[in-house]
Amino acid sequence: MINKCNLCWWDVFLYNPSEIYWNKYKHINDLWDWIPTSFIYQCMECKARVWCHWDSKKPLWTLADKKTRNARNLCHKLLDPLWKIKQSWNYKTWLQWKERKRLYKLLSKHMNIPIEKTHFGMFTIEQCRIAYRFFLNYKKKKNVRITKDK
Repeated sequence: MINKCNLCWWDVFLYNPSEIYWNKYKHINDLWDWIPTSFIYQCMECKARVWCHWDSKKPLWTLADKKTRNARNLCHKLLDPLWKIKQSWNYKTWLQWKERKRLYKLLSKHMNIPIEKTHFGMFTIEQCRIAYRFFLNYKKKKNVRITKDK
């Protein structure tokens, strides 16, 4: 459970997603039935937020403002194509997860942080910049072509 924002130290409250995303999804008649059974912590001052684990009030990662969320998403857009292969769950999928783990270990070593703290959901904007540059260079060295999902 979170009480204070890690960015501005104001109070943080737990919300139903429909309270935050009401305007975005107001065309859906029964929004509550549509949104997953999860909660969002949001800061009253800076509007930093984080989703919770499914059917839980435990936050997935750390609170993030819009710029930080965007930086984390950019990092994922660069990293994910390096390990994801669109297939059903089988041996190749297991290899994908192994590759993902290997890439996070490389990043952990590069950033000199423990592997347990090496996840975009825990990163600051500056850490995201370092990670983004690292994977951009990795992609160039490996000559990996990143394609957009359709």
